Amino acid sequence: MKILEFIVLGQPLGWKRVARFNGQCYDPKSNKDYKSMVRDCVYRAGFSGEPHSGPVKISGTFVFMRPKKYLTGAYPEGRFFKTTTPDSDNLEKMIMDALNKYVYRDDSQVCDTRIKKLYCARENDGPRSEIVITLEDD
Repeated sequence: MKILEFIVLGQPLGWKRVARFNGQCYDPKSNKDYKSMVRDCVYRAGFSGEPHSGPVKISGTFVFMRPKKYLTGAYPEGRFFKTTTPDSDNLEKMIMDALNKYVYRDDSQVCDTRIKKLYCARENDGPRSEIVITLEDD
């Protein structure tokens, strides 16, 4: 078993629908750029070699910037749940697509996921995606 932990700094991005033009499918530039950032973070976390062939677990904590209305004393100082867009399944899909064919052979190998969406704490916190990938033995 191998565990990869990494952080992608900046506002988390959910997967956006693929565009179609003249029968061709195009991945939006924002998807491509974010996937590239995720892969860079994985390699900086120490991943190298061939894509894994066994079961994969993915845990993601997506921390979003607080809107101004949540900076008042009526809301918690620390992190708290975000219940608006992007949907958790789109956040999960973005990470899974970014790692597909790089960290594991196919996203069908992902058999366990856990996703949390939170607003950042008022102080000393910022937007980010905190990802833990567990590559299980075959």
